[in-house]
Amino acid sequence: MIDVISNFLSSLKNGVNLKKSMIEIPKSRRVKILIFFLIRQGYLVGFYENHESGVYRVFINYEKGHPIFWGIFRISKPSRHVYISIKTLKYIHNQYFFFVLSTNVGYLSNTQALYKNIGGELICLFY
Repeated sequence: MIDVISNFLSSLKNGVNLKKSMIEIPKSRRVKILIFFLIRQGYLVGFYENHESGVYRVFINYEKGHPIFWGIFRISKPSRHVYISIKTLKYIHNQYFFFVLSTNVGYLSNTQALYKNIGGELICLFY
């Protein structure tokens, strides 16, 4: 079984390291939801769904030739789920990095989770 979230995050990190403006990834419902979330956060410009080949073309956001983020670190994996409470999230909240949490209301950033007072599963960290 392939972890589609890890595949997407690895492709995104490699695309940023190679300064690509577009990456192609296999279609998945969980990846599509994460893409919409990252577009709302400003890390991605948009995406195109190619129905014939079964891939998404994802466009990475750059400001003045530099990417919005420098790296991605996957925290929760299929073999090890990492959950964080709101109390712990308040303790580690920082403006220099960005957590993606999977909660009962969908994907949230660490600042959105603090605002809504919700903990959840730590998916990944953008820095």
